[in-house]
Amino acid sequence: MQKFWSGLVRMAAICLACLVWGSHVLAATPLRVVAPAPPSLTNLNLEVKALETIYALDLTPQQLKVLEQLAAGAADQRDRQPGQGPAVLSPALVKLGEAIMRGAADDQIETLQDDADEYRDGDDVDLDDAVALTATARKRAPDVLKLLTASQVAAYISGCADDISGPLEEMLDSLDELRTADSDDFVELRDQVADDVALALAGLDVEKDTKISAQITAWLNKVRALGPTDFKMRSAQLQQEAKALVGEVDPLQVVRNYLLRDMAEMLSNPQLPSAIAGRLKFARAE
Repeated sequence: MQKFWSGLVRMAAICLACLVWGSHVLAATPLRVVAPAPPSLTNLNLEVKALETIYALDLTPQQLKVLEQLAAGAADQRDRQPGQGPAVLSPALVKLGEAIMRGAADDQIETLQDDADEYRDGDDVDLDDAVALTATARKRAPDVLKLLTASQVAAYISGCADDISGPLEEMLDSLDELRTADSDDFVELRDQVADDVALALAGLDVEKDTKISAQITAWLNKVRALGPTDFKMRSAQLQQEAKALVGEVDPLQVVRNYLLRDMAEMLSNPQLPSAIAGRLKFARAE
């Protein structure tokens, strides 16, 4: 029995020594902290786009907290390519994002936006940042609008007024360019006009949007196929056809539809939660 207890004591002493030695080794060896990988250029741009919308809406911390709840489960989570662009693009996006998060002065943010836009529009930029509107985002977009004050809505609309056009004007003003464009450019421009008109008239109603888009596409194809003489002779008739396709238009509803689209696009942005968290972090210190 005495041997058993003496052996047990020796084992305990050895274990204690090992623990002490190990603690000295750990203390002498600096911990290797692995820094998180930087976001891809695509994700960085998506986060900055979300921050730009937050900035344009001038959202308060209280509104951001509600928006954070509305954004849960609403993102377009498809796999994306990391994107590529000039070396100056990433730092420009970081500067712009940080300026918005910390609530920098408007003139500083506008200057940084101009810089970032210049780099984003370059021919050597390829960003996989297209966002599909999810069903959840479409459903919750009206709730985002309800968060906003009248002054916030008015200020936001004034900032994007050039992007909002009446559906009839959109159709008629595009005809000359559509008729002279080459085949590839025609398809791209035609689809854009059809999408814009459908958005203006249908908002986030998918079924109505699909129907209107198909009708506008067919009409634009018909106009494209007309020869110069026929097109000139049928000008008045084409205008009447366009009016019939558009129908009675409520301009306020058109503006509301554009707003709903933008709110749904913001909710569908997978980097919106990160943008909200960054802005809230600085907003608490303001």
